Amino acid sequence: MAANKGLGREAYQEAFDRLGSMNAVAKELGVSHRTVARSLRSATDPAIQAGMDAVGTGMVPAMAWIKTKGTKDQPG
Repeated sequence: MAANKGLGREAYQEAFDRLGSMNAVAKELGVSHRTVARSLRSATDPAIQAGMDAVGTGMVPAMAWIKTKGTKDQPG
């Protein structure tokens, strides 16, 4: 079953989008359901990733505070 372990998240996501279930993805790729679930769950939101990149960290935050500049109509 381990032949396809190590595939990137994109491969699992593409297969899931095409097949519609984790069980089908696991069967097609020859991996366990748990491997598929972990791979799909491991995605980092692009906005969170941008914030991580901005401060130079690889640690994924549990929460984020987005600070923006205020305007006359909407104080920040």
